[in-house]
Amino acid sequence: SKEGSFPVDKATLDTYELVIFGDVPKALFKAEELKWLADFVGKRGGGMILIDGARGHLREYADTPLGPLLPVDLGNAKPAAAVSSLILSGRAPELASFALSAERAANAGVWANLPVPRSIASVTPLAGSEVLIEGESTGGRLPLAVLRPFGAGQVYSVSYTHLRAHETVL
Repeated sequence: SKEGSFPVDKATLDTYELVIFGDVPKALFKAEELKWLADFVGKRGGGMILIDGARGHLREYADTPLGPLLPVDLGNAKPAAAVSSLILSGRAPELASFALSAERAANAGVWANLPVPRSIASVTPLAGSEVLIEGESTGGRLPLAVLRPFGAGQVYSVSYTHLRAHETVL
């Protein structure tokens, strides 16, 4: 496949280990390509990172083969909320991929002082999902990063609505 484009066939997609899927309109994909992606995760055991952004295009995939992969219910998302800090939750503090400090005790402080998105979508994690990062808001904690097994693979989802110019997706 040409760099920056979707694989031309299922066999090429199956050579991948991870697919990062952003806030992309559903109309850009053929129905068979969405089935390939679902099979890539569910049957082949690939990983997928879903990044839901300000445009909210991931909601369009609920009635497609990607719908069952979603770790959160995007259909009942509430208005975005401002967050004041990020908090590791669940088993995230134990995972090396979330260690931003050599000392575990200091790691929570590092995460609490990271720049935060201006707002994140208020979504509900689905059964079997694991919340790994939450955003502290005036209304309580909101799930920002959620992991969910799907078949032989896993899907990691990040829900935000607005990033600041200097931010990256976690």
